[in-house]
Amino acid sequence: MTKTKGKLIKHPALWAGILIAVLLAAEAGAVFIFDNAKDAAFLDWIQNISEDSIAQARAFKHRESNESDQIVINLTESEDKQNLVSLLNNIQEINVYEAPAAEGVSYVLDMTETSVPSSSSGSHGEILINVVSDGKLYLTFDSETGKKFCSKGKTWWIDYPELASYISNLITRREAQVNVIAAMSHIKASDFSNPEELGNVSAKKLAAALRHAAKEDKLLALSDEEAFGETDTRWFWEIIPAIEGDPETGISGNDMHFRIRCGLAENIVEISFGQAGAYDTVKLEDEALYDLVRSSNDYKIVVKKGAYNKYKHLLVPQMEKALESTTADLGTFSGYKVTRFVKVWDYKDNDGSTVKLYDFKYALLPEEPEKIVLTGGMYLDSKMRLHGVEAGQFAVREKNGEIISGAFMGNDFYYSPDAESEVFTQSIEERKAAKSRISSALALAEKTA
Repeated sequence: MTKTKGKLIKHPALWAGILIAVLLAAEAGAVFIFDNAKDAAFLDWIQNISEDSIAQARAFKHRESNESDQIVINLTESEDKQNLVSLLNNIQEINVYEAPAAEGVSYVLDMTETSVPSSSSGSHGEILINVVSDGKLYLTFDSETGKKFCSKGKTWWIDYPELASYISNLITRREAQVNVIAAMSHIKASDFSNPEELGNVSAKKLAAALRHAAKEDKLLALSDEEAFGETDTRWFWEIIPAIEGDPETGISGNDMHFRIRCGLAENIVEISFGQAGAYDTVKLEDEALYDLVRSSNDYKIVVKKGAYNKYKHLLVPQMEKALESTTADLGTFSGYKVTRFVKVWDYKDNDGSTVKLYDFKYALLPEEPEKIVLTGGMYLDSKMRLHGVEAGQFAVREKNGEIISGAFMGNDFYYSPDAESEVFTQSIEERKAAKSRISSALALAEKTA
């Protein structure tokens, strides 16, 4: 034994080589050999993950700022999830190692509410697959999931170019689709997914105007300042026709859409096409398109004069109050104009009185419309009248021909029997809720009168 020890001491290079070999073997065992429960759990999970176990998956390009202004691709189609799951299931032990996270993330795949091995704290977690600049990927987890899968301070890395390319291509393919003139050239009325949200602009007329504008050589190479002069650019009129998404569940900026807007500069229109974070935008001169967008907020003035005159003493103070407060906030207004006063509902109340509900709308008349900064639900019609300052529908209670009370229902209330749900029981509940709200408003008005 002494002789052997002496020989090792006499040959330090041999001893160093043995030590290095031992250390390398230990490191290789830590990185690549899944010989403990935590390692095995991670590999088993990723090789057996299914479409059903991923509640939501979305890809986006990483940004340091403007996080809301980025392309986000939701993997909603079955084929998308199939491709993702197939790639994840094919990850092999040899392609996986554990190390700290790194900088330089370019694309991210976010898998939300994903099933993971169950524990006392729950069985779902959020997993981010981060694509770094060299094409490798690393996973980050919510804190509970990370405890199950990773050593402290480390995460799982995957050397898998096919998965990295799949994630990055989801975004780059979408970016390549953004071409405003090409989209305008081929648009049809049936392509719009939200025709009910375009004001009084018909989908058919809009599609025809866009196709015509795309053919004309009227593109303007102008900055906002050049197009609108010395004053700040003000886009007073805007419509957002979408070609993706479902209005019933909600159309978002991540659905492909046009954004068409114009201001006081006649016939100059700005058209953008794309989605949040990736737009192709042009300015052009087109009278037909300009007129469509500028008049998109117009509606026919309907005022039942007999009813209006009957309740005028209650309505005028409200309009004057709005004129005074809006003037203080936004500038000078010369007056107001009633644009709608129409009865939409009446019913007998339990005390024998009659309750009537009227649509009541009016507009303010600005002296310098170019200086208005629109806020909240305010908007201008094509004649530069300011809307969106109303106090909601007007309810009035009468008994034996005498006006008992009147109340303005506020902008968070709107009811019309024509707009009731098609489901019978639901429409009954809507009517009950409307009566309750109106009764409360009228009772408060009587109390404070």
